[in-house]
Amino acid sequence: MNSYYYEHKEKCRALNARWRAEHKEEQKIHHAQYYAEHREEIKQRRAKQYAENREEMLARTKRWQAAHPEETKLSRDRSRARRKEHIKIVVARYRAKNRTLIREKQRRYEQANRAKLKEQNAQRWQRDRETMSAYSAQRRREHPEIHVAIEARRRAVKAKSPINDFTAAQWKQIKRMHHYTCFYCLKQQKRLTHDHMIPLSRGGNHTIDNIVPACCSCNGEKGTMTVQEFFDYVTGGW
Repeated sequence: MNSYYYEHKEKCRALNARWRAEHKEEQKIHHAQYYAEHREEIKQRRAKQYAENREEMLARTKRWQAAHPEETKLSRDRSRARRKEHIKIVVARYRAKNRTLIREKQRRYEQANRAKLKEQNAQRWQRDRETMSAYSAQRRREHPEIHVAIEARRRAVKAKSPINDFTAAQWKQIKRMHHYTCFYCLKQQKRLTHDHMIPLSRGGNHTIDNIVPACCSCNGEKGTMTVQEFFDYVTGGW
């Protein structure tokens, strides 16, 4: 048998290729059945083969991907579409487990690429102005506390605040701690604003230790005064 094959190699290969082309569905069914019956055995064999030949297999894969970019992209797209739900679950688990690490990496990247990101955002805004405006409006309606925190941090950056790390979660914490009342008039309000005990314009920090909840009236009246100056102003210096 072997001698016949080697003597008629090309002929045998052509016959095999023709048979496979004519019996594709039968092969799919056979392969699926075999894989279902020998799943663990196949996984172990593949894992062992990969462990023993990892560098060689990675190098071969990279060479093939470099030589076939279109096929590689199509294969990846099909794989992502097939495993979409699984990928979502894995990504969500990773983000929940590594939230602090991800934020730190993102912060470092934004600091290192500030000009590039600013240019990209400007181009995207010019290209999709209406879509982004509608999305921003929807986000403000659904998450007003996040929008307030972002605007406050933007003002703190503009005022060149030495420390600028106040978050939306901390703002919720402060409002609960003060029972949703104004720090100055002690009245409960539906809408409370950030008030910096030492104003940003006078070198105050945009951080949890320097922020209290205040109603719009008290915040506007306090202006750029410190807490002590405002109390002296309200009480007439008593």
